[in-house]
Amino acid sequence: MAVVSFVFLQEMILSNKLPESADMSQRMPLDRWAEDYKSRNDDMPQWYPHLFGGMPSYGGFIYAPADPSRKIFDFLGFGWGLRYWIHFIIAGIGMYAYLRWKGISEIAGFFGSLSFSLSPYLFGLINAGHPAKMYAIAFIPLVLLFAEKVMEKQELRSALLLAVLTAFQLWTKHVQIVYYTWMLVVFIWLWQAGSAFRLKQFNLKKSGLSIGLMAGAIVISGFLVVDPYLPIYQFQGDSTRGAASTLDAEGDAKKGTSWEYATQWSFHPNETISFLYPYFYGLQNFPTRDLNSQAYWGYMPFTQSTHYVGLMVLVLAVVGFLIRKPESEIVSMGVASVIILIIGFGEHFPLLFWPLYKFAPMFGRFRVPSMIYILLPFTLSFLAAATLHQTCKTLESRNDQFEIIKKRTVMVFGIVLGLSLFFLVLGSELFSFSKLGEAARYQPAALAQLKEVRVSLFQKGVLLTFVLSGMGLTVLWFAFKGTVQPFFLGLIFVSITVIDLWVVNNEFIHLKSERAINAGYFQTKEVQFLLENRGLHRVLPVEQFNTNWYAYFGLSTVGGYRPVKLRSYQDLLDAKALNSEAIQNMLNVKYVITQRTMNDPRFRLAFQDQLKVYENRNVLPKAWFVREVYSVESPQESLASILKPEFNPVSTAHVLNYRGEPGLKMEVGTVMVTKYSENEIVLKTEIAGDGFLVLSENYYGPGWRVDVDGVETEIYRANHVLRGVQIPNGSHTVIFSVDDSAYSIARLISLFSMVLIVTVLSVQYRSDIVDLTARLRIKKQDMKS
Repeated sequence: MAVVSFVFLQEMILSNKLPESADMSQRMPLDRWAEDYKSRNDDMPQWYPHLFGGMPSYGGFIYAPADPSRKIFDFLGFGWGLRYWIHFIIAGIGMYAYLRWKGISEIAGFFGSLSFSLSPYLFGLINAGHPAKMYAIAFIPLVLLFAEKVMEKQELRSALLLAVLTAFQLWTKHVQIVYYTWMLVVFIWLWQAGSAFRLKQFNLKKSGLSIGLMAGAIVISGFLVVDPYLPIYQFQGDSTRGAASTLDAEGDAKKGTSWEYATQWSFHPNETISFLYPYFYGLQNFPTRDLNSQAYWGYMPFTQSTHYVGLMVLVLAVVGFLIRKPESEIVSMGVASVIILIIGFGEHFPLLFWPLYKFAPMFGRFRVPSMIYILLPFTLSFLAAATLHQTCKTLESRNDQFEIIKKRTVMVFGIVLGLSLFFLVLGSELFSFSKLGEAARYQPAALAQLKEVRVSLFQKGVLLTFVLSGMGLTVLWFAFKGTVQPFFLGLIFVSITVIDLWVVNNEFIHLKSERAINAGYFQTKEVQFLLENRGLHRVLPVEQFNTNWYAYFGLSTVGGYRPVKLRSYQDLLDAKALNSEAIQNMLNVKYVITQRTMNDPRFRLAFQDQLKVYENRNVLPKAWFVREVYSVESPQESLASILKPEFNPVSTAHVLNYRGEPGLKMEVGTVMVTKYSENEIVLKTEIAGDGFLVLSENYYGPGWRVDVDGVETEIYRANHVLRGVQIPNGSHTVIFSVDDSAYSIARLISLFSMVLIVTVLSVQYRSDIVDLTARLRIKKQDMKS
């Protein structure tokens, strides 16, 4: 298992190569900043200043190294390839252990573990630059194994291991995958409880104890991952994922995500054909690569992966479902697979998705309904392995199932072969091979070329299925004749599956060296100019607004690329407020970088090469005093006030729930920034009377505090996104510092929980460890004698 996955990942492991993906590339500036910060400081950076005017780092998923496995990998200097390989091994071992615990034979267990751990979706995640999702998926079989052990035996140690494994999933910070994993756990429990009740074997005490232990496991895992989830939870209330948009009258974010947002990337029922023919809809979109990598023409906006699980897996799963009795586990996994499939349809067939979205706790906060298909490699691999086990067992004993299995197998493989032959002959004439709107988006010649590529991929996929199904049917036929022994049948099925997955998985692996990817961030002449003129200001890259390019060089920008950001700042973006002169000035936009020529007297051309750099003559400093403060009572009023043409941030501040006297004329003093860092900003102020200071840094209530001459003072939300402070008469030292109390508490709780669980597990497994040590000692003595 480890050897096969090593072969699939060999270039990544041995040559430290990586797929070039947008997400991975956009992460590099963040990783570089984190490495640089760690080399210069001993504390944890809580604020990232270089994107969107500043945002939380630890709670904002930018840098939160709470995962103990990540710390070990970092300490050992493991590259991405080794990290992937280790998690592939975890996935394979977990699946194999689950199947063996279910009584599946070794060869069938190996088949199931291989098909799960090498499923194309995992390679698609690597392709898209989403390794953490793959890490979370790797733990699914182990979580289900120990959940079922708790259901069966009600053991404390199984519950504790279940808690630890769930924590490892949660440390990847992909709660949606953990949620779906536990949905399957709940389904299995309900199925088992229903079967026991039907057979009059239901034990209320045993069932209640199982529920209690599993609930306890969830609680314990929660304590283990308080770090980083307490700072993350703290941030969610002010983020795009937890706070309602100021522009959204319905306030959908208070309840979860809107229906339109939540149902993006719903899987259309028509696309289920791609489980049989992976290239049917073109497989993937990756516009920065060749035409083959942007051939997807299905119903989703785009996709960089596939939910194909392998032909032998699918066919055996269907055969197994057709030959089993209703009370068997095969039927339960079959039903689970159908339910999962229907949920993933999302808006296209919301029979199950809609009630879950409306009534299931937290479900409405997730998007990408098709992500629940991460469970299909598990359920279908189980079905396929169990069917292979039963087939091999029947071939050995020639029991009464022999004819049933033979007929069902021949029937299913025959249908696949017949359909494949039909598509090979007529398929290219039956479908349009284009998406709605493409005729307007592409030139006719380009669209014709793209269609040719899609037809070619379609035929490749159909031919792959035709050949593999032919191989599968042939070997099964010889097995039914007694020519091929059951063990070799399993081995041949493993080989066919490896060939199948090798072909599909390699579609996602377009590798470059890490050095070559990093080389994409080279210092252009305009970057050199900006670095030479670096200061406490920001840049506005017009054409590269949605990238982290400038952040790589430590240049702060008002744009960027992050899946989650502060809600107040997103309000500015949604309202197109960055087009406003006043907003640009108060956000410290000193330089605008563009390909265009700007005929605006506010800007002077400061540098010109391939891009032009314009200097804003009216940019405001990092901090300044205003003459008038106006109180606003809601975020809606706050945003509306700064969008008015007459808004002037030089002299006025619109402050949310201001406690002073609004409209009173104030003194204007001087401000000097003496320290500016991720966790602390120090100002020296001088003013002849009471004044109000505005700091051009994003307001984030839970994350910062301010002290004026050592006395804590309230930070106001000024001009919708900035920070404001009331300053008394005289000379003062004003210190803005991160409030990392949530982080400190979370770290303490997680550490204590970890020590406690390790201690309890050591006691629980003490006898097993003693027995193992004794056996090893005896074996050593036998070898000497």
